[in-house]
Amino acid sequence: MKYRLVASDFDDTLYPAKLKKVSDFTLNTVKRFIAAGGIFVIVTGRMFAAIIKQADKLGLEGYIISYQGALISDIRSRKTVKAFNMPHDLALEYIAFLKDYPVKALQVYMDDVLHIERRNQYTDFYCNYCDIEAVETGDMTEFIKNHPEKRIHKVYVAVSPEVTETLRTAAENKFGDRLLINKSTEFNVEAVVSSTSKGKALAFIAEKYGIAREEILAFGDQLNDLTLLEYAGTGVAVANGSELLKSKADAVCPSAEEDGVAKTILKLCLEEEYDD
Repeated sequence: MKYRLVASDFDDTLYPAKLKKVSDFTLNTVKRFIAAGGIFVIVTGRMFAAIIKQADKLGLEGYIISYQGALISDIRSRKTVKAFNMPHDLALEYIAFLKDYPVKALQVYMDDVLHIERRNQYTDFYCNYCDIEAVETGDMTEFIKNHPEKRIHKVYVAVSPEVTETLRTAAENKFGDRLLINKSTEFNVEAVVSSTSKGKALAFIAEKYGIAREEILAFGDQLNDLTLLEYAGTGVAVANGSELLKSKADAVCPSAEEDGVAKTILKLCLEEEYDD
């Protein structure tokens, strides 16, 4: 096969949020690709505890990348292979910075557990969508100070769409040398340490498998997938993705709802045509 490894973002790339399931066509195509000797890797901003359930449904083995690249785990053993944790003092500085913005929910992921200050409609929606539970901490700053043993993977905030770009740009200007600031939807801003990204995590896995960049096909839909597509030999944006990502991708495939990832794997990896 020309592409030995396929790396895909999950939400709104492989998994259409509106349909709330990976289609049988996509599921079967991924399984056929793996059976033919291919390696399929999910690369997501979701927490490991949430995405592992989806990986099991897809019948995946090997590695999975979560938290925008901040955590690389072995699917079968559930063990951490590589972690890029956020220093506590940096997390506290960033959380203090966020207090100047109209944040609707603050979510801090520690030791693969979602921590929130208090439940509200935004945290409830997120937990229901990802099928996870959250731990209420009260004041997050005090909680982090009182738990120096916890590993911080990511800081996430829910915001209104009209605030997203302003906050993301301000955070990037202030913390860009220390934090990777991204968004996966128009309703959030996410931060992980700058030493990682989806692309850097994919490079780590490719080296473990001994796979060259030219043998990698990657898919994404949003700004946080840009490094993923840039690292791969061929980077493909789904049609429902952001205009920026589509302008920088090597190609654009049908949307997530139209099984774009699966149809492209069928054509480029399994060398079969599909019926529209």
